[in-house]
Amino acid sequence: MVNLGLFAYFFFNGIFSLEREIKLWHCIGGVGLIYLARYFFTQYQLLFIKARKELRQFYFTIVIFNIFIGLVIFPLNAFAAFASSVSGGVAMYIGLFMVVAIYLLRQFRGLFIGSKFLINNQFHFFIYLCTVEIAPMVILGKFFISIFF
Repeated sequence: MVNLGLFAYFFFNGIFSLEREIKLWHCIGGVGLIYLARYFFTQYQLLFIKARKELRQFYFTIVIFNIFIGLVIFPLNAFAAFASSVSGGVAMYIGLFMVVAIYLLRQFRGLFIGSKFLINNQFHFFIYLCTVEIAPMVILGKFFISIFF
């Protein structure tokens, strides 16, 4: 969570030339709120969904992939913090590519975990996809747009 928040801070300060200064706690707090909301939503789902084993397996997958993202992003954060602006920008783009690639792999892994429920419950899958996977990204985007502009 902290590494991804640092990455977002370095990315927004290094890549975009913004009129307002973004604060580090905004980035770490935004990432932390998304993780916290996802955790509470997963715990809420455990109350109602019959596929508890698959849901716990998917949440474990999220945790493992997030740890892996943190390990991958750590050296790139250090490089972006202490390298020249050109080298730091390259590191930020490499890090962005790696985060997106790992996120997509995590989504495919989750799709394979819940594939036996997908055929019978397409509407529920669509609702989950919109509320848990897409909505936090939209909310985070609106949050950063409100900070910057």
